Amino acid sequence: MKSYIGLVLLVVALICFPAYPVAAAVLDIEILIDGKEFSCTPEPVLREGHVLIPMRAFFELMGLNVECHDESQVALAYRETMDVRIPENGDPPLINGEDPPLDTPARIIDSTLFVPLRLAAESIGFHVSWDGKQNAVILEEGTCNGAGFLGVAAQTAEREDKYSTPGVSTGSFIWPLEGGGRITSPYGWRSGRFHAGTDIGAPWGTPVLASDGGTVVYSGWDGAYGRSVVIKHGRYYSRYAHHSSNLVRVGERVAQGQVIGQVGISGRATGPHLHFEIRTGGIYGPTLNPINYISR
Repeated sequence: MKSYIGLVLLVVALICFPAYPVAAAVLDIEILIDGKEFSCTPEPVLREGHVLIPMRAFFELMGLNVECHDESQVALAYRETMDVRIPENGDPPLINGEDPPLDTPARIIDSTLFVPLRLAAESIGFHVSWDGKQNAVILEEGTCNGAGFLGVAAQTAEREDKYSTPGVSTGSFIWPLEGGGRITSPYGWRSGRFHAGTDIGAPWGTPVLASDGGTVVYSGWDGAYGRSVVIKHGRYYSRYAHHSSNLVRVGERVAQGQVIGQVGISGRATGPHLHFEIRTGGIYGPTLNPINYISR
């Protein structure tokens, strides 16, 4: 089986799908991936004429990481550069902001989350077809290998050429989103709580930029922040939260303007946006109003 470059994030909200205590009809056809039969436990099923596969078994076979987060009630499968999301409110799924066709919803069957085979396969670059002679669903390597949607790797390389001296702070901060975005919630008190950063609304998958050069001191899942990155710039620290994917690792030296992640809705968030913070003294040190430090 061929390997695939790039990162895919599939977010499936668990609370919106009905649970079926009795298993659907077991699949009486083969699934062939690059000519090899796909088998797993539990087995794929046929539901209302559509093939459903167990999410964890399929994506782990494809080399993706699979996580379940009880607090946010979502299941995630991810790699790089691409995002696939199924919203909890029943809206169409999104692949890097585009609406792909969805033949049937994901659902829980006997406590296992099953997802549509076509959506799962096409999201990571497979071409899906039916072979009546073999009575088989054929999955073959397609034209989208993960870098075709956003080309984040190419953008990052271009920025590394444009911005010199990775890891060195310039002493000033730039706007942290490619293409602008709109402030949806400012720094300060809101609804009786203090908001420690600035929320900037932007389409799902929008490149997030290092506001200044520095060293990545955190990259991962951080509770309500979701998937986030923290960069140290001398005595200042900048945080970028709710990513759909992080594109840098702890210890990496980044240049101002370098792509470090992509806008998402991970953690405690109601829509795709970047939560941006500037702090002093440490990762969770006193906060500052980012707008006072940013020059667009």
